[in-house]
Amino acid sequence: MCQFHQIQIVQRYLTRKPKSQAAIELKKLTLKLTKQPKVFFINGLNNWHLRRSDYLNERSKSSSTGKTYYTHKHLRSAYLSLKKHLPYLFVFEEYKELMRL
Repeated sequence: MCQFHQIQIVQRYLTRKPKSQAAIELKKLTLKLTKQPKVFFINGLNNWHLRRSDYLNERSKSSSTGKTYYTHKHLRSAYLSLKKHLPYLFVFEEYKELMRL
């Protein structure tokens, strides 16, 4: 997964102008993806998750079926996409000797 496409995925989930504070923060963090080393980005993502985990895990109940669902499913999907692809976003940092070719 390249960083450009990961940013596009997050933007698709959060829209260009997210309304919630948690979504605004995650979008800002994601836009820094190409400008930070892996360690700083992972720390930022972990800090965001610690602060926003309650909001991310909020559930709502459907009045017609009685089933519960995640209230902020797009924000959740954006975060989970980042988390899933994290091992592949900074592969170039691990193999710097190949970049000289």
